[in-house]
Amino acid sequence: VMFGGEDPLGTPLGDTWLWDGADWSWQNVTGPAARSDASIAFDATRGVNVLFGGRDAASQPSAETWTWDGSAWALLVPGTSPSARYGHALAFDASRRVVVMYGGTDASSTVLADTWEWDGSTWKDVTPASKFPAPLSGHALVYDPLSERIALVGGNDGSWVWDVVVWTRLVAQGAAPPARNHAAAAYLPGH
Repeated sequence: VMFGGEDPLGTPLGDTWLWDGADWSWQNVTGPAARSDASIAFDATRGVNVLFGGRDAASQPSAETWTWDGSAWALLVPGTSPSARYGHALAFDASRRVVVMYGGTDASSTVLADTWEWDGSTWKDVTPASKFPAPLSGHALVYDPLSERIALVGGNDGSWVWDVVVWTRLVAQGAAPPARNHAAAAYLPGH
């Protein structure tokens, strides 16, 4: 599933598209307001995509949590929620059955360094007291099923892994990609 983004003129979009392995199909559904810089992750335990945040045409960030079940969007109203933001990253931790979120940029243009987890009904702030990456926006998170950890890549603070209660810096044993923003990452089995 793909939602939103920006058109070539920088106008946020509010459309939903599905990829079936061969073709894209536009979904004529009502869902989140147009936005860019949101993040989405598939929650395999609950069988839904979880979308959080993003920014609207006035560049105002959102604190909305939405789910997509394959045919409809649902706006959720959890008792606890992260602050409004854009440029953050989400990934599903299959071993713990939670969606993990890190960082982003808030309404005052402050880049954030907080960690949140979504359990299907509420968000929980799990930001450790120390040993976390610098504030980041425009980075990526990806789950590694071999180590059962979330890897954070991109930004200007190297690579990190989420070990449930603490972020640990990855130290490469050889070549490592240089610092970068707005990269994408995904797990590739067998590599």
